[in-house]
Formats: sequence, structure tokens, C-alpha cells
Amino acid sequence: MQSDEEIQALRDATREAHEVLKDLRHATRDAKAVFQIIEGAAQTAVDERVKPVVQSGLEAFAEELRKAVDDATERVFKRFDTIADYLLGEDKRSKRRGKPSIEDVAHIVKDRE
Repeated sequence: MQSDEEIQALRDATREAHEVLKDLRHATRDAKAVFQIIEGAAQTAVDERVKPVVQSGLEAFAEELRKAVDDATERVFKRFDTIADYLLGEDKRSKRRGKPSIEDVAHIVKDRE
């Protein structure tokens, strides 16, 4: 059996443990609050630094994309113009080489029929 002193010591230790646990819960709550403040500040700092860089990159990408689309569109139109020249007999390169145009070939084939 335990003596009264030992029982009292156990009660005192239990009370002290409860107080320490209570202090620990308060400290944990305070730490969570501080963490939320720090997390919010960190997110704001990251947003302030990253957002302009991302925005700048997107703007540069959009400009390059516009330029690439414009260049490709211009090349397509030039190619269609070249095809139209072939079809209409206005191909200067073929004329210089003495080759008949597609239109002339069509007339030759038609005349043979």
C-alpha cells in the first residue's frame, strides 16, 4: 500500500501534468495562429514576386505567338498567290524557263481531244 505522502506526491504530479498539458495546448494554439500569419505573409510575398514574372512571361509568349501566327499567315497567303499564278499562267519563273503554264497545258490537252 502507498503512504499518504506518496498519494499526495502522485496528486501533485497529476495536477502539475494537467497544468503543463493546459500550457501546451495554449502554446499549440498560439503556434498555429503564428503559422497562419506567417503562411499568409509568405503567400503574399510569393504572389508579389511571382505574379509579375509570370505576367511578363505570358505577355512575351503572347507577343511571340502573335508574331508566329502573322508570319505563318503571310507565308500561306504567299503560297496561295504562287499557286494562283501557276493556275492563271502568270508564273514568271516558268515563263522565263520557257515552260508552259498549267492553263496552257490544259488548253493543249483539250485541243488534243
